[in-house]
Amino acid sequence: MSNEKPSVGCIGAGVLGSAIMRRLIDCGFAPVLWNRDRSKLAELLKQDATEASSPAQLARSTDFIITCVSDGSIVEHVVFGKDGVAEAGSADKVLVDMSTCATTQTQEMATRLADQCGMAWLDSPISGGAPAAREGTMAIMVGGDKAVFERARPLWDALAGRATLMGPNGAGQATKMQEPISPSLARAMVTIFAPG
Repeated sequence: MSNEKPSVGCIGAGVLGSAIMRRLIDCGFAPVLWNRDRSKLAELLKQDATEASSPAQLARSTDFIITCVSDGSIVEHVVFGKDGVAEAGSADKVLVDMSTCATTQTQEMATRLADQCGMAWLDSPISGGAPAAREGTMAIMVGGDKAVFERARPLWDALAGRATLMGPNGAGQATKMQEPISPSLARAMVTIFAPG
């Protein structure tokens, strides 16, 4: 098995996002970074990281795109707005959203991204905060396809003490926010975890 690390882009350099970026650098990744306020990237760019001019440029050059921003409206903007991730999305790329968003919004965005460019979405909200991110001990609750979850294993190994696939898109957010699970999501979770 190859030890070559997948290419990773990171969007969002707040307290938590920058901790994730630093952890990836410490683990031997060479992430491509983008943040609306470029000054927050200055120290990270002195290490083994490069800057993209837009979320779209970041997505063109990476296999996995991690978003860690403050809410669902910002996720939607960086993914679907002008020069957003979706402009450069394709079926061989994966969006890993580590923001905390509403379950229904996450499901809608995941479907929209797949319809628009074939790109997979893993909702991956985290528990543990910036200290756990820096140490690689976060708990990550993931919603998405099982095969895509396994493709992202190098990221889980670097960032998480435990990463758990909770079910299809939306299940990670529902678990994090302790929301009631809709009947349709419950049926999908039964299907994804069915034996065989």
